Amino acid sequence: MTWFTWLILMAAVLAIAAVGLTALGSMRWAEAMQLLTAGLEAGRVPTSAARYDPSELAGLPVPVQRYFRTVLTPGQAVVSTRRPGFVWDARIALLPISFTSGSIGRTASSTHRAASDWPGRGESAHASAA
Repeated sequence: MTWFTWLILMAAVLAIAAVGLTALGSMRWAEAMQLLTAGLEAGRVPTSAARYDPSELAGLPVPVQRYFRTVLTPGQAVVSTRRPGFVWDARIALLPISFTSGSIGRTASSTHRAASDWPGRGESAHASAA
């Protein structure tokens, strides 16, 4: 085999490895985001079956009061669900590097996790703030 054949073979192997590592990183990231979302869903706070009362509008700005008086009727059931936070998931693609970043926000604290799909970079960086 000539040097050119070896060069083509090595380029193909590197391309396949880069695609495989990117796919593996994407699958692991999706799994991590699913776990974060499941954790928030498990912490969902049940709400009471409240009814709308026009006296609740006292103290709100006039345009807000006008809107709620238009769209709600007295005694109407108020349906709501409360999660204890949110999950933010983002991907930034700068060829040939693709960065993923996600946050989970909670009422008392937040956690940020960022990872790079680029081979050879650190697995992830964690920062937490209360």
